[in-house]
Amino acid sequence: SYKVFKREPISTIIGNKYRIVASGPPSSGPKLIAAFNAVYALKNERGVDLLTWDYFKKIIKAADRLDKLQYDLGDPIDPRVRDVEQKLLSKEVSELLMSDMHDSEEYGDSTRRVNTGTNVAAMDSKDLYVSAFTSLNSHFGSKVMTSDGIILNNALSNFDDPSLNSVNVMEKGRRPSTSAVVAIVLDNEDVCGTRIAIGGADSFNVAK
Repeated sequence: SYKVFKREPISTIIGNKYRIVASGPPSSGPKLIAAFNAVYALKNERGVDLLTWDYFKKIIKAADRLDKLQYDLGDPIDPRVRDVEQKLLSKEVSELLMSDMHDSEEYGDSTRRVNTGTNVAAMDSKDLYVSAFTSLNSHFGSKVMTSDGIILNNALSNFDDPSLNSVNVMEKGRRPSTSAVVAIVLDNEDVCGTRIAIGGADSFNVAK
């Protein structure tokens, strides 16, 4: 039977001002934080004009690098996932994502399946914030509908090939890795400052 596990969120501080709290593995929360750190590093890079084509090219390249580095995430019951999580939370990864970029570096359109979903965010007068994300994983999920009219997801397809030595292979009690993520951004200096509840099907798109 399905069991709910309560886990502490992961977090980081951006620019000594904003605290970002995100969902941990098997979501892409660690990749979200790595992406936020990379975008912030780019913002502070000399000679880079914001909201220009060169700026967006660097962001695209950083996202491409984040995928190519293959920091494998999966269910945190595997201790290897915790090691990867700590690497992605480090500032060194953001520096690696943004370092030594040049115009000849190639990047291309991803051939991966496009994941989709809906983010619902709520706040109340008592300073409580909730961000939730729900999804069938991809468009129309498994494309199977029950007699009650419920469309089933295809999240099992997120598991890796069993022949691979991966932290994301199917095992009893293990949840598959997902690109979905939820997060809350808080002003770390001003109690009345900015509050943002966000979420989405892809961590780097959420970071942007």
